[in-house]
Amino acid sequence: MGLPIALDRNSSMSPENYEAWKNLPASNSSCRLSRTGRSNTKLLWRLIDPGWSMTTRKLQRIGVAAIVSIAMAYPAFVLLFTWAHVAVSNLPGGRHGPLDAYRHTLASAVVAYTLGAPVVEVVTGIMERGSKDSNRMDRHNNRIGAAIGARAGNFSDIEPAVADQIASGMVNATKSNQITWLPESRWRKGMAW
Repeated sequence: MGLPIALDRNSSMSPENYEAWKNLPASNSSCRLSRTGRSNTKLLWRLIDPGWSMTTRKLQRIGVAAIVSIAMAYPAFVLLFTWAHVAVSNLPGGRHGPLDAYRHTLASAVVAYTLGAPVVEVVTGIMERGSKDSNRMDRHNNRIGAAIGARAGNFSDIEPAVADQIASGMVNATKSNQITWLPESRWRKGMAW
């Protein structure tokens, strides 16, 4: 059952739209515009302004495209920033060593600074849910990175703070505020994951 619409023959609409509205069969006594099962408001606007539907779709597509662009741009920003610093760091141990710890700590610090430490917790929970030593190491270093990012006063403070933490890190560190990595025998070559 449709809702009553306050539209009569004296309403202002183009002659073409008025004829279209006037010739619609009534499905019930309260609403002349509910014959297609569409919402009355949507159908009414299509009659008054036929371009409304297309404009709305275009705006929705633009909105979705903007959201997707932002959603893709942010991870690209974090990765580019992190990898730019990783590439010039001269740290050993591409995977599971100091370089891996640096990469995780720096990326987590950037995310915590820009989006907040809870986002780092969520992403870490998804990405590092395994029980391997490398997963535990990454979770530990991500927490430290999140703390660095959360307390950074400026974005430019992040990398030096991470570098300081790496300088005081060690193999299998047990302190909650000390960067850790695996023994050198478990390091893997390469800068990528």
